[in-house]
Amino acid sequence: LSIYSDLMEQKAAPDIHFLPVSITYDRIPEEKSYAAEEEGKSKLKERTRDLLKLTKVFRRRYGRIYVYLDQPISWQETNSANTGATTEVERKTKLVRRLADKISFAINRQVVLTPQSLVASALLWSGNAGVASPQLEQSYDELLDYIRWKAGKLSQTLLIDPKGSMREALHQFEGASIIKRHHGLVGTFFEIPEKKRNELNFFKNFSIHRYVSLSLFSNLLWISNSSLIPIRQLMED
Repeated sequence: LSIYSDLMEQKAAPDIHFLPVSITYDRIPEEKSYAAEEEGKSKLKERTRDLLKLTKVFRRRYGRIYVYLDQPISWQETNSANTGATTEVERKTKLVRRLADKISFAINRQVVLTPQSLVASALLWSGNAGVASPQLEQSYDELLDYIRWKAGKLSQTLLIDPKGSMREALHQFEGASIIKRHHGLVGTFFEIPEKKRNELNFFKNFSIHRYVSLSLFSNLLWISNSSLIPIRQLMED
């Protein structure tokens, strides 16, 4: 963005438009590698012989890919609204940051909520080493209702059969040994092995931005000493 801005300052073109593109996957082949990188492990170097392993990948089913576009973002319009800077360096820094924010927000608006992401969020909700089936279903329903209220994009499977989508996602996680299902005297219980939490976090991160405003609002209510808080005060905080 900084390079493009420098070119525009030099009148290289009348305008540049950035097209935000959101690409969401039900599952991806590299999910274990990404989870390992989140733990701080080094990214594995790609080798020629790894191409021979692609045949195994092609035999597996990874679900759907969702591609959505947002409205193009004009450099000129963003630059015109970029006011308040006292120096040239500050002006350029604010412009690049403003462009980055607009593109990021536009992409986030188009991200599709998948059953895998929703189930991962519900599994990790309590922070415990496991969750009972009734509690999991309740968390799943509440998260889904909130996304519906925010008019977020839902995958086709969530629109058609939310409960069936949850069962399928749990089956996939269980098949990948990310979770373990136990049948006890009081019902079904899902165990989350400590070493697998980062893999669930990977799926959760596809939708975590949807809950940021709710999290901020909840924390403001939590730290308040008053039982009645004006909406204006919360907005200012």
